[in-house]
Amino acid sequence: MEEPSLTARGPDEQAAAADAAEAAARAARQRMVAMLAPPVQHEVNNLLTVLFANIESLRRALPEEGPARRQIERVALASRRLDAVVRAFTAMARRPLPDIAAVEPGAALAALEPLLRLVVGSRIGLAIERAAGLPAVRLDRALFDLGLLETARDAVARLTCGGQLRLTLGAAEGGGVALTIAGLPPAPPSGALRALAEGAGGRFAESEAPPPDGGTVLAVVLPPAPDAAP
Repeated sequence: MEEPSLTARGPDEQAAAADAAEAAARAARQRMVAMLAPPVQHEVNNLLTVLFANIESLRRALPEEGPARRQIERVALASRRLDAVVRAFTAMARRPLPDIAAVEPGAALAALEPLLRLVVGSRIGLAIERAAGLPAVRLDRALFDLGLLETARDAVARLTCGGQLRLTLGAAEGGGVALTIAGLPPAPPSGALRALAEGAGGRFAESEAPPPDGGTVLAVVLPPAPDAAP
């Protein structure tokens, strides 16, 4: 019997196959992370409950002043920070794609803040301002998280030590909410933020800040959700 002939793949077909395999692997990893997020959060909650209970017991047994008291307060602060980071990470990890809903933007930014500070680290500064009483907006939380974390990661890699990122969330002219990110290096990543704005029916803008501040400024304007109160 005659053997079937095998057609060799050209370079373009090989590249397309490699891209498809990589995309499938990334999707599988994302599903695995999402699957593990709830049990990881549950286990961390159990461990932190024990930790917080022992910290409180030691705090009551120690005098109000002295090095031991200062040490236990540092342990308590570190435990609270650990709790905030793990909660933020697992919430993001189990979020579906896409995740479009009417969201209070200040709460969305506050939930992501521990991860933003983790990404930024201590080499550059991070200032976050959130106005109160903002209307709910319709946005994709996955794109919101991705866009801000990518922007922070790029800034850390390309800003000089001592630089500062400034995130401002406030009312937009004409209604809705405006998220402004200032102090960025030239040509920061904007794909996820642009998609976030366009998907919500808002707008995206990129500009240069005037001296002495300088740097690139990204602005995402989101209209209020259809059922949001004025």
